Amino acid sequence: MNRDTSAREQFATRAGFILMTAGCAIGLGNVWRFPYVAGQYGGGFFLLLYLIFLVILGFPVMLMELALGRAARSTYPGAYRMLKNPHFRFPWQLPGHILFCGNIILLMFYSVITGWLFIYAGKYICGSMKNLSGNAPQTIFGDMLASPALLTGATV
Repeated sequence: MNRDTSAREQFATRAGFILMTAGCAIGLGNVWRFPYVAGQYGGGFFLLLYLIFLVILGFPVMLMELALGRAARSTYPGAYRMLKNPHFRFPWQLPGHILFCGNIILLMFYSVITGWLFIYAGKYICGSMKNLSGNAPQTIFGDMLASPALLTGATV
């Protein structure tokens, strides 16, 4: 099957590509949990170690992924399928499918979190989030989790 790769979408600007790459690398977990962890485990020193390991571990992986994507101009499974070597029998499609499944799992996680945000935004707009004290936020979250219909509607 020979498909035309010239019609694939591309980023309009370099800044858009850099912002998208940074968004994928940072993720919601770092944005939500980072201030808490930084404050609890040493603040500036933790931040310094975090940045060092981000450069040591994350940068080479990002470069490899960008190089593979640019060379193959295909999806993960398609890019790994192109790595076939007749002298080395290894199912290169397997890592591509594993990475693709990882993206699907992350998509499921983020859609649930986004549904929660929609519910909270709706409650805030309706005024039911004003002047909360004590365990009221935990009660609101517990009530939200106890309603499968509400959660399903928010994540669809």
